[in-house]
Amino acid sequence: MREATQTALETADERAKTYILRTLAGVEWPTASVILHFCNRQPYPILDYRALWSLLADGDEGNSEIDLVIEASSWVWFIEAKHLGDISPGTTTRPGRDQILRNVDVGTYYAGVRQFSFSLLISSEQRSPDGVKTLREYSDFAAVRKKLAAHRPDGLANLHSIGKITWFQLAEVLANAEKGAPREDERAYAARVLAWLRERVLSRSGA
Repeated sequence: MREATQTALETADERAKTYILRTLAGVEWPTASVILHFCNRQPYPILDYRALWSLLADGDEGNSEIDLVIEASSWVWFIEAKHLGDISPGTTTRPGRDQILRNVDVGTYYAGVRQFSFSLLISSEQRSPDGVKTLREYSDFAAVRKKLAAHRPDGLANLHSIGKITWFQLAEVLANAEKGAPREDERAYAARVLAWLRERVLSRSGA
């Protein structure tokens, strides 16, 4: 245990720190982040949604269900997918806390010292007008920081980008990967996902 903890604290790879600690029996994300919070040379937040909710005046608003999380040692990317619908304007306990704001709040907290990006995946601006309007508002990070200032004294220093992508753009990326990915299995995966996307999403959304 001592060796693993020492290795985790000494490595410069932020993702490896939590990975090493989580190899210890009974240690998951919350416990690992507490160890790093108190022992790491650089500031490290406690990655436990219960700790985050304790900072909010109205208490727990439940678990956040993220549609897609892509992460590396230096960055985290949350993607919220909307097909024919729009974002939620708020939660039961916080009517003014929209779905994008919640994702950014939870995501920047989860990312720790890593850069955080958020994307809203939509069919079109017509299908998700509230989401697009909110994205435009939040393109000014000052607006996000102001809304979260009461319980985020860190100022969301790791917030890197907030934007949108469309299902059609995703299909273009997959089509390029199907043709140009260096490995055969990568091309096959891209082809399978693209076929699913065309059948289940694009054909129904008019994208």
